[in-house]
Amino acid sequence: MTKPIRTFLAASLVLTTAGCELYTKEDSKKSGIAAIMPTVVNRDLDVLFVVDNSGSMREEQDAVAAGFALFEAQLEALEGGLPNLHIGVVSTNMGAGQYGISGCDGDGDGGRLLAISDAILPEGSTAHFLVDEDDGQGGRARNYIGTLGEAFTTVSNLGISGCGFEQPLNAARRALSGSLQQNEGFLRADAQLAVIILSDEDDCSAEDFAVFNSDPAQDRASSSLGFLSSFRCFEFGVVCDEGEPRNPGSRSNCRPRNESEYMVDVHEYANALKSLKANPHDVFVAGIVGDDTPVHVRFSDDEPLLEPSCSSSNGEAAPAIRLVSFLDSFGLRSAKASICNADLSAACSRIGKFLREGMEGSPCLQGPVHSPGTCSVEIVHDLGSSQETRRSIARCDNAAAAAATAASSTLPCYLIAEDAQTCVASETGLAVKVEYGPAAPLAAENVDVLVTCQLDS
Repeated sequence: MTKPIRTFLAASLVLTTAGCELYTKEDSKKSGIAAIMPTVVNRDLDVLFVVDNSGSMREEQDAVAAGFALFEAQLEALEGGLPNLHIGVVSTNMGAGQYGISGCDGDGDGGRLLAISDAILPEGSTAHFLVDEDDGQGGRARNYIGTLGEAFTTVSNLGISGCGFEQPLNAARRALSGSLQQNEGFLRADAQLAVIILSDEDDCSAEDFAVFNSDPAQDRASSSLGFLSSFRCFEFGVVCDEGEPRNPGSRSNCRPRNESEYMVDVHEYANALKSLKANPHDVFVAGIVGDDTPVHVRFSDDEPLLEPSCSSSNGEAAPAIRLVSFLDSFGLRSAKASICNADLSAACSRIGKFLREGMEGSPCLQGPVHSPGTCSVEIVHDLGSSQETRRSIARCDNAAAAAATAASSTLPCYLIAEDAQTCVASETGLAVKVEYGPAAPLAAENVDVLVTCQLDS
């Protein structure tokens, strides 16, 4: 089934006549944003949950499992009902290499989709991810027993014995790399992809596992690595305006340390995910993580410690500076919620709504659009591929008539106008509408209407 053309803006992706550029640090300073209006909704969605299984995560895992029904309800509101889903779970445990750290043996879980319990599988079957798809006959084809919520609760209950040096970005990249046999079949070529991270610590994805060196000679204040604690992840993975990370006090303007000798630049992970799809807009990311501010360093005896940025009855969370930067690099293809809420149901619902609206599109312009007059609209075939073609759409020259009968001198044409009712959650309050007149609207796979606008910043 086709649906009316809708708009989705992706602020971080800059589009050129040659195709789609992947994100770089400099792109965030460019003045263009992109609006995607799919003419046909892609109903295939692969969802990868990356779950922190370290010792402090029991309550948070339970809270997300309890809120999954609201996540599912939002996806069921997609036109045609629940999309064709693959749901997989990996842990943040990527080990610590050769260093003998409890819970961090070898490569940990290594980005492998975790085997599903026999209790929810048909007798004699095995699986590493959940499948729930339209069977073409009015029903669903599933590889599990019971409800989707019950199945998710089972596969997402990872326990709390995992590595305390969490590497969610490494885990996601490895899981989707195509290098793991047991992950085969999860990632479908034509499906959209969502990666959802749950963690109360920041990302500590290492380029050089020497950052986890557990030699007692290194585990002290005066060593080059400092005490063996997650503060190393902050010291070598983050940079702030105040300079020396081991000095006590508040920090400002903290961001990933992009030239760290130990840690991977987070934008490498963003580019790796976007490169999995011909159209990078087919990738969504979301996080239920710690707030990225405030950032404060204190001392306990001789040891520098990073203060929690937030807390709840479930526990505390570290400032998620690297993870928030990773999420932000996807612009409006990203969503985040604070893990410092005792009830994570609202976060689950919000992320489900974000995915549904991203798949459908939204007519509402997001972002600091300078003015509607700076926007341009094109019909694009095969966006982001080597076969990409574009055709410009003119602005309707009689807005009042066009709104009713599309009596513009040129068709198709577009209007950008205030729509406070539809766009109540949009900072612009503006909606895009394409008028086709008596001609049938476009309705074809791999055909989008693209809107670009100038931003104030």
